[in-house]
Amino acid sequence: APRWFAPADSGPTPQNPVIAGNLVFVKQSGVRALQIRDLTSGNLVGTTPTLTGFDYSITPSGGRIIVQAGATLYAFAPA
Repeated sequence: APRWFAPADSGPTPQNPVIAGNLVFVKQSGVRALQIRDLTSGNLVGTTPTLTGFDYSITPSGGRIIVQAGATLYAFAPA
């Protein structure tokens, strides 16, 4: 049974969820940022700063989230 739902903002549909600790990082098509949601409740806890490009590769590693966005590589620390 589903424990929570996270509706998409008007328009883009969430894609590519990545779990790191108790957080879920999710990209939205056409939006240049990642949503950060609480894994247990689904509550939105934040967003990343604006990213370059639209095609993201999101990978958890070493306590960080590594995001390749266009020609830029980002490293985010879950808080």
